[in-house]
Amino acid sequence: MPIGRYDDFFTLGGHSLKAMQVANRVEEQLNIHISLRDLFTHVQVASLAAYLESQVSNELPLIEKVEPQAFDPLSSAQKRLDLIQNMQSSATITYNMPLYLAY
Repeated sequence: MPIGRYDDFFTLGGHSLKAMQVANRVEEQLNIHISLRDLFTHVQVASLAAYLESQVSNELPLIEKVEPQAFDPLSSAQKRLDLIQNMQSSATITYNMPLYLAY
């Protein structure tokens, strides 16, 4: 049975547990939190889609400026590489990445 844009969720057999599943999947897939009240208010697919579209924010979060520091903290990967390098007895070129640039 094909489902149309204007079909009612509850007429198709939806209930509160199915509504919870829909809310969870919307949050997982679209990263939009939707309450059960919103699902009970927007029972048609077209209405729910319009509501979800209105909830999407097109604004990007501002990146805060960080004050200059003498040294930035190392990442976990950088700490691991430093540990491996210090454990080896002599200087090696294990993690060197040769690169050829042609002009």
